[in-house]
Amino acid sequence: MSFKKEILENIKALPTMSTTTSKIVTLLGSKDIDMNKIIQLIQFDPAITTNVLKLVNSSYFGLQKQVTSIKQAVVLLGLNQVHRIVIAVSFSPLMNNKIDGYDMPSGALWEHSVATAVASETIAKMIKFPDNDMVFTAALLHDVGKIALSTFVDEYYNRIEEDVQNSNESFEVVEKKILGIDHAEAGAVILKNWGIPQNLFMPVLWHHDPDACTIDDAQKLVDIVHLADSLCMAGGMGVGRDGLQYRPSENVVKRLKFKAIMLESIMSQTMTGIENLKEIFEI
Repeated sequence: MSFKKEILENIKALPTMSTTTSKIVTLLGSKDIDMNKIIQLIQFDPAITTNVLKLVNSSYFGLQKQVTSIKQAVVLLGLNQVHRIVIAVSFSPLMNNKIDGYDMPSGALWEHSVATAVASETIAKMIKFPDNDMVFTAALLHDVGKIALSTFVDEYYNRIEEDVQNSNESFEVVEKKILGIDHAEAGAVILKNWGIPQNLFMPVLWHHDPDACTIDDAQKLVDIVHLADSLCMAGGMGVGRDGLQYRPSENVVKRLKFKAIMLESIMSQTMTGIENLKEIFEI
């Protein structure tokens, strides 16, 4: 029996992303970024403005003077940093919750998501991939589907685990076999419902099966998120019940032309990056 229809109904009931965040993500996903428009959007959202200014003035940034406006924040920190703060403020409440189905305590999903975002950026820099903001956002949201599937995975976990052991298939393959949908597909549906651009939810859809990507323009971004996710799982960063079942695709490693020593460097830089971001991302 497939539970896909019921799960999709549950997805519709999830809290929606704020209009401001949706517009900002869409603008940052476009080729021509209008900085003034982004500043204006933030300024007209009191909640985001308050949190952005709070974080900008935190000890993490160590700025010499008090920042009192979003425009100031963009000038002093740059649009990239402000973008990360907006995304963190918008999504951390949703992804900081306990995810019972995957045996993830409060904060674990967020920790893994931030780690994957940092690792993805590191990979992107190594291969000179130009769209770092897009990489960061796609990686940060790659496991959002676990929120929708948690209850179902929890209820049928014994059956899923037994099938994994007997078939030697990966957790997400069995997850889809039993539930009719896996957390990657559920995540893509969530982001599509939120109005996230296709180039951002494609990496979410294929982050466990990068070779199935059917859009050539999305392949490199899919590969980056897949590799980062796999490395963070292997490193035990925010791992749940499914963590030990994931392995990086050999095809992805070949496509990105990575060697073992480079993978070690990514993990080292990711650990340092997470430590630096603990305050701003409330890990």
